[in-house]
Amino acid sequence: MSIKVFDTQEVQDLLKAAVNLNGKDGNPRLKQGLCQLIETEAERPQEKTSLRKRKTDFG
Repeated sequence: MSIKVFDTQEVQDLLKAAVNLNGKDGNPRLKQGLCQLIETEAERPQEKTSLRKRKTDFG
């Protein structure tokens, strides 16, 4: 069973508010991209590794 949390109107409104998508200030293209990035990352399955372990992967 798959739950599509980000398809609800309430969550879409929250994302738009978080990046000030409907505001006058700021670059509209950047705000739209940021909104898409947040949505994509939130829907992606989370890895079970800790940040400490990830940090050591980079050297």
